[in-house]
Amino acid sequence: MILSCQRSSVSKKEEKFKTSEGFLREKISERRKADNTYHVEPEIPEKVLVNAANKIACGVNPAKILAVCDSSLMSNGKEGVVF
Repeated sequence: MILSCQRSSVSKKEEKFKTSEGFLREKISERRKADNTYHVEPEIPEKVLVNAANKIACGVNPAKILAVCDSSLMSNGKEGVVF
């Protein structure tokens, strides 16, 4: 007996996000409209990007950063979350 796998129907929303990067870009960009502490590349200020790479992400290459949620009081990228 041979079983064949059929592709289940995929919604348009699921097709839109083919990668986790695409999903993150979309969701963070939506959030950015209401909250200016979120930055998505290529629109991350250089100071925030460098500080986030060094302070939050412990020296990761800034080119690898997709987005930053900056929770620092001075909006300098030294506290928050890096994606």
